[in-house]
Amino acid sequence: MILLCKMNFAFIHIYKDILFGKILTYSIKLHHPNSSVIQISDLNAKKIEDVDYIERKKFYYETIMYDFIKAQRDIINKYGPTVFLDADMIVLKPITEFFSIENYEFSVTQRTEENKQLYFTPVLHKEKFPELIGKKFGDEMPFNAGIYFCKNSDTLKYMLSIFNKLKSNYYEWYGDQLALRELVKINKFKIKIFNDYIYNYTPNTVDEDLSDKKVLHFKGKTKKLLVPIFKKIFNK
Repeated sequence: MILLCKMNFAFIHIYKDILFGKILTYSIKLHHPNSSVIQISDLNAKKIEDVDYIERKKFYYETIMYDFIKAQRDIINKYGPTVFLDADMIVLKPITEFFSIENYEFSVTQRTEENKQLYFTPVLHKEKFPELIGKKFGDEMPFNAGIYFCKNSDTLKYMLSIFNKLKSNYYEWYGDQLALRELVKINKFKIKIFNDYIYNYTPNTVDEDLSDKKVLHFKGKTKKLLVPIFKKIFNK
């Protein structure tokens, strides 16, 4: 049965408020009850009671994106194949097909077509990323690092190597997205690409029809919708 498939799920949680982590853990356990949930946190974050394991790492603001991927590589080496999610996500249905990918080594979602057409703007990027202004998200970051499945730690090792080619500001932000683009582009690993609309979808309203979605991702301003949507769907 699809509900009995076992897998590791891991998310990085470095926030004082553990509500998002609790919600994500609940949604994973509901649909994949035999799976292990791993919380990756800094040295001080509170352990979320329903997670199976907590791994504590040192994270530095100036290199946070690099540190995240490095921590994920350590998880693969210790626990084996793992689905990595952002903490601001909810699993709505079983996602067995996302990690039952046969001889593929990695799975990821592309961005929605609407998101690919958005431009980097001076308002958000003038200070740290002036070279991105006027470029499209789809050209620079066609995939989204909010969720991916890794079977081979060499994929994450390759992503870490990409940071050697990036300016220091990308260690703090966006570096993971660029590393992901290069991982797919290099064509060295077998990577399966899934639909963002289903496995990495960002709702716009509480009343939106989400019946065909499997994973929700509450990016930016939509984080305020996470709890109301969770309450509505799960009656919690």
